[in-house]
Amino acid sequence: MTVKAWLIRFSESLRHDLKGHGVRVLAVAPGFTRTPGAAGIPVPHWLWLEVDQVVDQAMKDLKRGRPVSIAGWHFRLYDQAVRHLPRRIVATMARSRKRLRG
Repeated sequence: MTVKAWLIRFSESLRHDLKGHGVRVLAVAPGFTRTPGAAGIPVPHWLWLEVDQVVDQAMKDLKRGRPVSIAGWHFRLYDQAVRHLPRRIVATMARSRKRLRG
């Protein structure tokens, strides 16, 4: 299990455990977000999200009671593909993604 998958499962567990205590938990998967620390990452410009886009989506998802927030149609599409495609195709996608990051 990847670190991201573990964090999402952990957040979902916390969300369940804290239900009824006035605490809401949301896992945010920001994708490639323009921040000072992200400068120089070799990723196509159309993959990048602005911080405001990620925050706006996270706030909407929190209000809707969703356990996970994924901003950007392309990252939501990727998430759905990973969940439903055969493992060999997902493995190929992962290798391609590593090449994207350099």
